[in-house]
Amino acid sequence: MKLELSTSKRWVTRASQNKEEIVFTVLDLDKGEMYPKNFVCILPKTFEKGENNSNFQKIFGKASQQIAIKLLNDALKRESDSEVKIEIEKRLKDNLPKPLVKVTCVDCGRVFEAKRSGRYVQRICEACKMKIRRSS
Repeated sequence: MKLELSTSKRWVTRASQNKEEIVFTVLDLDKGEMYPKNFVCILPKTFEKGENNSNFQKIFGKASQQIAIKLLNDALKRESDSEVKIEIEKRLKDNLPKPLVKVTCVDCGRVFEAKRSGRYVQRICEACKMKIRRSS
């Protein structure tokens, strides 16, 4: 499959306002040259871990996020419209994997990978958390 990203703009009505939205469609150039024949699916805005909600994730499986990043990078090099470039950069930023946060436990001093919940970052390791729960 020789994949390429195609962009189009459409007007969407949301909460009593009209907004122009940029839609990215995935095309397979091996199927044909013209749009309706080579359509594969629409590129989702974000990727949820472990969930295959979109057709893109169902088609490409575990490699879907890497394929999306590659398609977006290729489209960024090729695109000339500034609005589309901004949207591509935004999607690239949203789809890049978040770096793991290493934190020192405030109880025992062990370094561990912290879990995030909104703005809150875990400060106590799992072993110390279990000790606290047992003692309560």
